Order: sequence, then structure tokens, then C-alpha cells
Amino acid sequence: MFWTAYRNLRGSLFIGRRIEQGFGSMTATYLGSKGVKDVDPLVFMPHEDKPQEKVYTVDEIMMRGLT
Repeated sequence: MFWTAYRNLRGSLFIGRRIEQGFGSMTATYLGSKGVKDVDPLVFMPHEDKPQEKVYTVDEIMMRGLT
């Protein structure tokens, strides 16, 4: 049970995935230091799942604009 909770929180321990994440993060950091704006590390991680974009309703957008 503990192991399942850890894997749900931290992801797989597969070394290839960890290396890909590291190189993606390092590449994004390097490009950011060279002046590139809004670098997304997920662009350099082709095997990672992309996060789902939240769709806001008109009411939610209006409430965010008022606060």
C-alpha cells in the first residue's frame, strides 16, 4: 500500500523516464538562460503525458477578473 502511494505521487522508477525528464529540464533551463521566453520542459519529453488544460466557464472567467 505504501509503495502504491509512492508511485502515484512520484511516478515510475524506470531509469529511461528519469533520464528523459532530467534532459528535458536541463534543456529548458539552458534555453531559458539564453533568453528564450516561456520554455516548456514537456516539449523535450516526448514520452511524458501532457497535462489536460482546464476549460473555464464564462462565470469562472468573470469571477477571476473581479478578484
